[in-house]
Amino acid sequence: MTEVILQFLGAVGSAGAILFGLSSWLGKVWASRILAVEQVKYARALHEATAKYDQQLEIAKTAINRYSESQFARYDQLWQSLCELRTAGDDLWEAASPEKVKRFAKQVRDTRLSVQKSALILTEEHYRGLLSALDSFDQFNLGKSNLVRLRSHPREQAYDEYSIRESIEHNGQLRESYSRKLETLRLHLKKQIGGMQ
Repeated sequence: MTEVILQFLGAVGSAGAILFGLSSWLGKVWASRILAVEQVKYARALHEATAKYDQQLEIAKTAINRYSESQFARYDQLWQSLCELRTAGDDLWEAASPEKVKRFAKQVRDTRLSVQKSALILTEEHYRGLLSALDSFDQFNLGKSNLVRLRSHPREQAYDEYSIRESIEHNGQLRESYSRKLETLRLHLKKQIGGMQ
């Protein structure tokens, strides 16, 4: 009986070893197939996600480029308007006349409107700087208007020459103030434009 049991165990053991080997091989085949299917599925999902994000990235890059171009154009228009304003201010400084005062006042209004139209695209620092420079231009305009009035009615003032000299000195300080502000703005705008490239 012991021999029969040993033969049975031997036969079962060989068959068990064969079954174990077969099941191990079959498990590897199935695992390989499942892994291949999962790899294809994840590769497809990765490709779709990459394509989607590439498309979104292109849309974002297009929007940024459009914004940068628009911002550059707006800065360029503003700078041209500020240059025209500075030229009108220099003309007014050279010789104050009612016509030059009117032309300068109109240019201040035009430039202020241009700044207000650009408010959405300007940085807050540049917007505030431009408003501050325009305030200096307004004060300069008032000073020059006062000088024109003093010179046109010299006998109405008790201190003609003193008032005129004081007005000229004050206007010179205002001119220096807006010139400094414009130079600071020029450097800021140049830096901002350089950062867009």
